[in-house]
Amino acid sequence: MSKDISNNVLAILVGLGIVVSLVGIVSLTNSSSITGAPVSNVSSGTGTTSLGVKGNLILTLTDNAINLGDLEIGETKYSEEVNDFFTVQNDGSIDFNVYAYGAVSPFASPTSGADTVPNSYYQIHANSTESGTANTTYKNVPLLADKVLLVSNLNKQNSQDAANIGVKVTVPLDEPEGSKSAALTIYVERS
Repeated sequence: MSKDISNNVLAILVGLGIVVSLVGIVSLTNSSSITGAPVSNVSSGTGTTSLGVKGNLILTLTDNAINLGDLEIGETKYSEEVNDFFTVQNDGSIDFNVYAYGAVSPFASPTSGADTVPNSYYQIHANSTESGTANTTYKNVPLLADKVLLVSNLNKQNSQDAANIGVKVTVPLDEPEGSKSAALTIYVERS
């Protein structure tokens, strides 16, 4: 029987141990009286992020051709008459000035230098602009060294970043018949 008592005593002790453990766990999770030492000597700092954004000059020609139609000898035609312009747009991150120049004339006639640039038979101007200042006076298309300023301070902001560039031609009196064209370079510089 002593063996049975020691098993009984052992079972009672294990049961008591389980009860005591459960009571301790329940009392800890429901206790709001757990306290500790207050935190002291807390500090904070402030950091600074620095960066630079590079400017971009991006010129987009959304309309890069002007068709003035068929002209007669001695006839003058403006972009305004056919409502056809070069349309330039500032898609960069800085305001810029718009310039133009040519390397060749659309004409073959040597009359009054019509076959070279600059000449009074082939002219350019800024018709309109959403921002900045348009040079609306027609000027002879110059060579690169004498580039003509068409728009100053064309804005980078959308809906304020476009300008229309027009041309004016007069066909020389002894110009041979046929199709005529000339490349015009439009470029930008920071304002």
